Amino acid sequence: MRQNDTVGGVVDVDSGSYYFTVDPVADLPTGYTFIYRKYFYAVAQVETHALYFNSQNQVIKDSGLTVISGPLIANTKYYSYSANTILRNTFIQTPSGWSNTILDSLITSNGNITYHAQYNKDGSGNWILGSHYSVSNYSTYSNPLYDPGLSHSFGGFLVLEGIEDFLSKNLTSDGGYTWTRDTKGRVISGAAPDGSYVQYTDQ
Repeated sequence: MRQNDTVGGVVDVDSGSYYFTVDPVADLPTGYTFIYRKYFYAVAQVETHALYFNSQNQVIKDSGLTVISGPLIANTKYYSYSANTILRNTFIQTPSGWSNTILDSLITSNGNITYHAQYNKDGSGNWILGSHYSVSNYSTYSNPLYDPGLSHSFGGFLVLEGIEDFLSKNLTSDGGYTWTRDTKGRVISGAAPDGSYVQYTDQ
């Protein structure tokens, strides 16, 4: 991610990569290494995680194992599912033990994300609403990132990790996007009036 401050002349660059280890028999990842750099860190953050799944092949635990380099702790996150809601509880390790510090809630309707809220605990242990967003409208165009198996197993994980929306079946019409399709009817790009632009490449 690149952010340009055109007034102050500041350029902030964040980057990250996930490297998954896949069990060829179960066809599910057993864990991953996460390498990322924030513009305010002097060194890259390198973490290793283990992944656990329920009987429906949905990720239910993302266990932070080690921090190879960098200043942060590898958090452990628990996922739970209902008909139209995905919850994620994030725990960090403190000197007094594990502490539940963040609660994420994803709500879907007709297979598309309609609302995401993140709650944080204040000094008294109360949950306070932090970041949140809603999606009001979806187009009839299929989301190129949606795959039934991947979205079922990892859709919530990928959204809440901030990677991309692999969960929604359709592309949003919020923001006034104009979607362009190729000769096979697949969406290959989209542009919004505010200058936002997205491109999809099939391989």
